[in-house]
Amino acid sequence: MMKNIQVRPRKGRRPFSYTDKPSPRCRRVVLSDRAYLSVLAEVLSWGSQETGGILFGQVRRGTWYVVEASDPGYPGKTVHTPCYHEMDPEYYNHLYPVLSRLYRHDLFVLGFWHRHPGSLDKFSGVDDRSNAVFARDIGPGCVSILVNMDPTERLTCYFLDRQDGLYHKTPVEIGDSAFAGTTFLALNTPADLHRKQPQLQQELRQFNRGEIKNGQVFAGSPVAAPCAGERDGQDGGAAPLAGKAVAPRA
Repeated sequence: MMKNIQVRPRKGRRPFSYTDKPSPRCRRVVLSDRAYLSVLAEVLSWGSQETGGILFGQVRRGTWYVVEASDPGYPGKTVHTPCYHEMDPEYYNHLYPVLSRLYRHDLFVLGFWHRHPGSLDKFSGVDDRSNAVFARDIGPGCVSILVNMDPTERLTCYFLDRQDGLYHKTPVEIGDSAFAGTTFLALNTPADLHRKQPQLQQELRQFNRGEIKNGQVFAGSPVAAPCAGERDGQDGGAAPLAGKAVAPRA
């Protein structure tokens, strides 16, 4: 059983070390075709500006399956600069049940992704704080994917493990074929949705009241990280902190 160790960044120095060895709690990460295309389309849309989104999916036997990947939110409610971005929590709190109810298996929040400037494939201090909040609220830890365009897209995946407090570099597989042996991509049928109508209506009422069916919420608020003075591939980070989410079954 995993010890309930709370991950808290320490001020004044980098709080988390990196290891190339995958965590036993997250041996690999798999992205569906749709999730990968969603990430790539969002990155290409914003050009050199940072952007990001939330990862939704399932966990089974050390594999974290990313079924859906969101964008950060409505234009005007998000922030995009070459070295920093902020997401809109109201948007992804709305998007979560809308996406989840399409699938036979409920989706869970697995972590988040964001673009980094240049070839920088390590996290900033603001990223550390965001990753720590996600890891704490999800439970075992969180998946955090960095996207670089150097010159074409390159994904670097880490799992922040709450048990040892390390960023574990994690292999990434892309494609629906990597979901073989699971039914995580299976959609509900019209008959399924009719049968689940009471559940759907109850979840809507809970979201409208600020509740979540599994009792999990994301605490905190976006941390300001001004872009001024951050150059030469330096990154101000991502701050997708405020809002609500459901933790995955690990």
